[in-house]
Amino acid sequence: MRQGDFWKFLSGETISVFGSAFTSFALPLLVYQITHSPINLAFDAAAGSLSYLFFGLIGGAFADRVNRKRLMMSMDILNALTISTIPLLFLLHTLPVWWIYMVSFLMTTWTILFQAANAAAPPSLVPQDKLIEANSRLMTAFVAASLLGSPLAGIVFGIMPVPNALLFDAASYIISFIALLSIRTSFNTPYGSVESEQTQVQPQKQTLRQDIIEGLRYIWQQPVIRLIVLFLVSINFINGVVFAELIFFAKTQLHASNFQYGLLVAAGSIGIIFSSLAAKWIRQRLAFGPIAIYALGLASIAFTLFALTSTPWLALPLWLVRAGLFALVDVNIISLRQTIVPNRLLGRVVTTSRVLYNLVSLVGTLLGGYLVAVTNATLVFVIVGIGTLLLCIGFLFTPLGTMHQNIQAQTSTT
Repeated sequence: MRQGDFWKFLSGETISVFGSAFTSFALPLLVYQITHSPINLAFDAAAGSLSYLFFGLIGGAFADRVNRKRLMMSMDILNALTISTIPLLFLLHTLPVWWIYMVSFLMTTWTILFQAANAAAPPSLVPQDKLIEANSRLMTAFVAASLLGSPLAGIVFGIMPVPNALLFDAASYIISFIALLSIRTSFNTPYGSVESEQTQVQPQKQTLRQDIIEGLRYIWQQPVIRLIVLFLVSINFINGVVFAELIFFAKTQLHASNFQYGLLVAAGSIGIIFSSLAAKWIRQRLAFGPIAIYALGLASIAFTLFALTSTPWLALPLWLVRAGLFALVDVNIISLRQTIVPNRLLGRVVTTSRVLYNLVSLVGTLLGGYLVAVTNATLVFVIVGIGTLLLCIGFLFTPLGTMHQNIQAQTSTT
């Protein structure tokens, strides 16, 4: 690894994730404090999803045309300025709920552009054989930051007004900006490239529309990438059902208190940390694709048992296992995609995929809510668990299930 630059990148982004835990906690809380309306809470959640529908495809194509590191730095500044408007308006006693929706929309838009450029950072900072290790470290750090940030946010919100506490997130974006500024490595070329900073972003011969079409065509024409997108679309549909109804299941089936529900969420985060730490060891023994499929299959079994549980204390270890195995899926699929996709196309492939993920997640959320309303959470969760296991069995017979045989051939054609 380019140790210095990678650790600067990891440190800056981890601090930013820690700060974002304050915003993730605060914005829904502010909406509730102002309106006491579940409909308004839904509007706030939908505002972020709309950003992906409007700007997901454009954001990826744009990120592939410009200096990615500078784009990330610009988005850090915009995020810091945007979130700072809430404490400013609160100070002026003019904070309307519609502005909170707008902040959610704008910050998601800036984050789309940031993440499109960010997708190329690990392949630029580490060699291919270190991607699993790098992505595992990033995921572990991010989950740990979120795990610490959320309860600390709750404590801080008890000491100072919620809007003022959002200045912590604004400060974290500034720290991320400084960390990126200190990195000398370009994010526009793969690891080991000798191109200079001035030659990394070439004059564009295609229009933005042509770039978007090129990204869509690449996903469709590359069998393994197409399978990766289909695999992740399936996972996001499943998670859309599960996470929307998790608290309902915890309250009605597990009869969990608020404290016990908090422990359940924390158990999931701990599972993610453990699996991220183990990802490198597992990758040394299995290929990308099989790891992801086996992990998802085991997660589906754990989740089915979770759905049949009636006590919080038995549910905790099962949810920990489920969350940890899902994290193992993410680390391997992300690393596989970074290995196969050409550096110049990474932004488009990532954001195009995320547009699809957000669409199916929204469908899963609405469908899951309807099915739980007309049946019960236990039945829906059991069907999800069994259906996921059958999905894994099907994917075993695709090229994704024999990824160790395909990766060299795939990279040689790109």
